Amino acid sequence: MADIEINGITREKTTLDGTEKFEGQDVAGGAGSSFKSTLSNMVAAIKALSVNTIDIAQNIRFAVANGVEDEGLFLRIGADGWLSTYRAPDQDAHWEDTDNTSIALTTTGNPVLSVTPDQDVLTSDGSYEISGKLDNTTGQEKTVTLAVKDDGVPGETTTIILAKNELGKTFIFSGGVVSTIASGSVMTIEFSANNTGVNLRGDSLVTKLVLTKAQAAPVALSSITSLNPEPSEAIAGDEILLRDSTNETLVKSSLSNMFNFFNTALGTVGTGRKIGWTSPTFGYRDWEGTFRPDPSGGDSPTTVNYCLNTRLPVYSTGDKFDIDIHVPHDCVPGTPLYFHPHILLNGTGASGNVTLQIGICHVLGDGRGAETPQASISKTVVYPVDGLVLQQSAVIDTEFMVSGGGVGLLDSDMILPDDNMVFSCEVTGTPTVTGGNNASFIPNFDIHAQTTGELGTKGRAGNFYV
Repeated sequence: MADIEINGITREKTTLDGTEKFEGQDVAGGAGSSFKSTLSNMVAAIKALSVNTIDIAQNIRFAVANGVEDEGLFLRIGADGWLSTYRAPDQDAHWEDTDNTSIALTTTGNPVLSVTPDQDVLTSDGSYEISGKLDNTTGQEKTVTLAVKDDGVPGETTTIILAKNELGKTFIFSGGVVSTIASGSVMTIEFSANNTGVNLRGDSLVTKLVLTKAQAAPVALSSITSLNPEPSEAIAGDEILLRDSTNETLVKSSLSNMFNFFNTALGTVGTGRKIGWTSPTFGYRDWEGTFRPDPSGGDSPTTVNYCLNTRLPVYSTGDKFDIDIHVPHDCVPGTPLYFHPHILLNGTGASGNVTLQIGICHVLGDGRGAETPQASISKTVVYPVDGLVLQQSAVIDTEFMVSGGGVGLLDSDMILPDDNMVFSCEVTGTPTVTGGNNASFIPNFDIHAQTTGELGTKGRAGNFYV
């Protein structure tokens, strides 16, 4: 078996040491996620190179370049035994011109774009790309010609067909340099149309020319940042180490359980799955409970026909109902809560409001006897229903609980699974309904609350997050 040579550095064949560690880490030197593993999982990759065994006396190090403009990834073994990744900058030469104005094309040609290279661009290493948008404002098919000129000498051409009244046609044309463009000469792109009525657009997609001279790219390595494995973090076996942005260790686990980790919540208050790539937040869900119209007496609603053969209780001024809502295990303490009545009417038109006087009580769950319950609150809420007709709903959120509480608001920091929210409601105002009851149907009353992603808690009672 031959020795291994990479970038002129030769490593002799010896024995793979299973205690050596493989480490990856970001450029902040620990201020971000990182991972470690033994080299045993690299054997398959080594064998793919027809190498049976290899010994690297030092640790293996991976690092990234500092500049976002760097392109091209290279792998090198240094004389000291370090295996590192580097990013080399783009070695190609580029000349670019753009135009963001709207131009009415003529039949004689419009010189729109031009570049002047400061190197000779040859047929063997030169290419260009032209892009933009075209509008045909007429009811006739039109033809647009793109002509490439070198110091006024015609070169390659291409044509674009526009259907009648075709607007916003995007074009991208690329080609190779057909004859040498000498340093200091002017490469020009002319646009012409076979008749009037065609515009070269200048909007979010500018008209653009890029001339490129490909270079033989030497491995000009950019600066790197690396970090040696920390002895204090040494771990046995095939393990993964994750850190958060403050360098606090989040988890160490065998690599065979990596998938399970990423599919498992940390099980602490306020953790779970969030939604969105930018500024991710917990999603919302409904908390529902028991809805009880006042069963008898002058406070109880009357059940009447609502739609076809369906019947619902209808609430007039003075009628009452109560709701008891259980707090589920996927609640997120400290986030806002909104109550959410569903209001229906059975007419062909309406004006005015439905007004509710609502008393709200937060009931602590089991095992919280040492805590002092927060005082109940009362809210008067006016729901506009102008124009609401049969088989439509007026559904309006009203915030009643926030972190820390406030005037007329309960403290959502105190919410935990198995608590209860009790609401007592009285209708104190009704709308004028055309072709129906001058009263309101309220079939549902729920809470909109954020969720950990429909994840339950680790514990079923007491301290739910242990």
